[in-house]
Order: sequence, then C-alpha cells, then structure tokens
Amino acid sequence: MQPTASRGGEGVTTRLLFLGDVHYTSTPPRGRTAAYPAQILDKLARIAKLSKSLKVDLAVCTGDLFHRKAPPDADVTALIRAFKAFPGGRIAAVLGNHDTTKPGDKTGTAYEILCAAGVVEDLRDAPKSVDGITLTGASWAPEDTFDAGIMYARGANEIKVAHGMLMPEDREYPF
Repeated sequence: MQPTASRGGEGVTTRLLFLGDVHYTSTPPRGRTAAYPAQILDKLARIAKLSKSLKVDLAVCTGDLFHRKAPPDADVTALIRAFKAFPGGRIAAVLGNHDTTKPGDKTGTAYEILCAAGVVEDLRDAPKSVDGITLTGASWAPEDTFDAGIMYARGANEIKVAHGMLMPEDREYPF
C-alpha cells in the first residue's frame, strides 16, 4: 500500500537524483572521440527521461556543467534544451571549477546564463526546499581559500551539495 500522506508529511518519499561533472562541450576533449558531445547530450536525455519515469522531485548537479570555462553559445543552448527536459524544466546545481574563472563567482559565465534562462537553480544563491529537506550549495574554491565549514550540513534535514574535495592536511596538490 502506498503512503497517503500529503507532500511534506510523514510517510512521503522524496526523490532526489544527483549527477556530477557533466563536462559538456561541442569540441571533444583530448583523448575523447568525435562522438563525445552527442554522447553527453544522449546521457542527459536518458537521465531526464529516467527522472520523469521515477517521478524525481529534483535533479541536482554537483558542478562542472561545461568542460570549458568560456563555451560557445551553441553549447549553452544545448544545455538549456537538455535541462528543460528534466522534471520541472530545470535542475539545481553548484558552480564547478570548469564553469568559472573566479572561484565562487558566476558573473559573466555560461553558468550564469543557464541560471537566467531558468534551467539552473544555483544552490549557493538560494537554498532549495523539497518536502522539508533543504538543499544548500558550496561552489568550488581553491584549497588556499577553502573554508571547510561551508561544506557541512547544519541540520538533520539539510543536504549540502558541493563541488570540491576534502583532503587530509598531509596531502598536497597535485595528488
């Protein structure tokens, strides 16, 4: 028997889908085949279709939507189309190091265009609540400016979405 509680009440299943590091580019990265761009868009289409069939409440990306920091307009248009196919016509995300030239700053980036187009909700700008679960974001930052305190959830019903890594202090970059 399925729970009959209203959304946000006891017994409600919340479905979140996480994807990371899309790295879309229309120019295949070194070592990738010419089919790379089409393969990425096909994967996104399949994930969007799966998200709808599973009745996912929100799809969340952990950054690096683009492979290049300054992608051509056609790449931006391709991701706008791809993200419109997700439930609600958008995803939530955080800024990755491939999405910007300035840590934590989306100003003037293709990522900012995706936000303005309404297909990306930046979790760093504004937390997103789904059925009593709050998702917050921490964008990429280099290790010398990294504040580990921003990485941790503050409550039992908070999920912190981050693009970054936590490394032991005895490890140096590159690793």
